[in-house]
Amino acid sequence: VPVDYVQRVVDMVARSRMRGEAITSWDVHEAKGDADPKGYRRVLDMYGFAADRYLGPLDGLLTTLHLQMMRRWCTLPLVLSPPPIPPCVGEPVMRIYKASVDGWKWLDLLEAVKGFSPLLLIFRVAASDELLAIIIEGP
Repeated sequence: VPVDYVQRVVDMVARSRMRGEAITSWDVHEAKGDADPKGYRRVLDMYGFAADRYLGPLDGLLTTLHLQMMRRWCTLPLVLSPPPIPPCVGEPVMRIYKASVDGWKWLDLLEAVKGFSPLLLIFRVAASDELLAIIIEGP
């Protein structure tokens, strides 16, 4: 693992502690810079940060840009400098259910999402690869 990747994680933690705030997905993405994704994920995991939790799963349907722009899609045109992940999506963003992993039945989905809020449900249309996303805020 390159020392530069370790330094990025150490700097990220130091900045977070100085601010007195918890580390967010935005902090982890910002610290990544141009680092190799696999190497950076390895360093995050090595230091106890679940890479999938902060960077999203490798096989996720949405990109980070999707998540960062979600709040503004309906009101503003695409901007070059994306804002942080919307607070209504929550920090950190993590996948809690995937049909091919957790089961294809409706009850499998309900069991996996029990106790999580807010929820971002994403469906992909097999024929066209279009995405449908729904945010559910609730207890």
